[in-house]
Amino acid sequence: MTMKTHALSLCAALLSFMGIVGCSSNTSSPTTDEPPTRVGSLRFIGEQRIAFNTKFQNTSVGGLSGIDYDGSTWFLMCDDAADSNAVRFYAASLTITPTAFSPVTLTGVTTIKNQTGSDYPRRPSANAVDPEGLCVDRSDNTLYWSSEGYRPAPGGGANPINGRIIANPFIHQIRRDGTFIRNFTLPSRYNMDTLSNPPVGPRNNGVFESVRLSANGQAVWAAMEEPLFNDGDRSTATNNGIIRMIRFNKSTGQSTGEFAYSMDRLVPVPNPPGSFFVHGVVEILPVTDTTMLVMERSFAVGGTPDYNIRIYEASLNGASDVSAINNINPASISVMRKRLILDFATIASNLQGRRIDNIEGMCFGPRLPNGNLTMVVVSDDNYSTSQVTQFIAFEVLP
Repeated sequence: MTMKTHALSLCAALLSFMGIVGCSSNTSSPTTDEPPTRVGSLRFIGEQRIAFNTKFQNTSVGGLSGIDYDGSTWFLMCDDAADSNAVRFYAASLTITPTAFSPVTLTGVTTIKNQTGSDYPRRPSANAVDPEGLCVDRSDNTLYWSSEGYRPAPGGGANPINGRIIANPFIHQIRRDGTFIRNFTLPSRYNMDTLSNPPVGPRNNGVFESVRLSANGQAVWAAMEEPLFNDGDRSTATNNGIIRMIRFNKSTGQSTGEFAYSMDRLVPVPNPPGSFFVHGVVEILPVTDTTMLVMERSFAVGGTPDYNIRIYEASLNGASDVSAINNINPASISVMRKRLILDFATIASNLQGRRIDNIEGMCFGPRLPNGNLTMVVVSDDNYSTSQVTQFIAFEVLP
């Protein structure tokens, strides 16, 4: 987005660290990077940045909207819609200890190809894409990625950058060399419907910011960033927007359920009033088959601070399957329950210049010597000199 982001259950114990003891299922220490069964809190370890307009293998590094880790390599989705370089993802090396986070080293870049094996065209081509989410499937060494698509500006006007592109969002599976494997089948409600009045379907730049494998590795999850028009208003200072989490069968690529998630209200206040703002879900991270971490990101022009980032644990237990409902009414369904894990405002004092930027991606990383997993988040600098490409590392405490 312009303002912008494995899968098996834990079967071994988390050992104690600094007096904190994790739950266990046997007496052996975990040696893999499987997700935890519970995330109690996150302990800040360190921050690193990549300098603005860094060049790597003839590309401009920035716009990092997604991150994942396969046990040895880190993958970084770039949301450049072929405006400066080809649609791509990066490979990187990150080193994290209990007390330090070393500088990020880029190790490779891969161009993502379309279904014909060609590069995606730049905007305003009708076949342009808006890359956002990325995840790796360790079972077959493939990747899944998402495009938000494009919808013309309200009122029939042309977007200054996108023109009058009408492109549906999608989720693709690709090989590690960037070549296409298959396309997932999206329910029709996610098509960019520009004819209905009042409008229905996705908002421009508010679609699949995140795509993730389920904890058991049998499903693929995608999360809407903002509500569908037909599901109600956006999150504002006075309204809680409702977005959908979509579950797909990994084998068939077909949707098997949709669940409603109630977002927070807008935290930063635009200044002056009426200035641009956005609040949405920019990343999800399954923990168990019924729980996932959800990252909400607020931005408001002139806000103090301009960005607000929060990570929640959300539960599917008791949540309504809304796949048969075209217009969500929160009063008639049960939304996913959520519990606050981290408000980034509480770690601002640890960051360079107390800056919390446009964080859009998060994933689990390797284990520390005490057995606890790490987590890394990354920001999308929007290719702006006023923003930063920011990596923050945490220890996952049970």
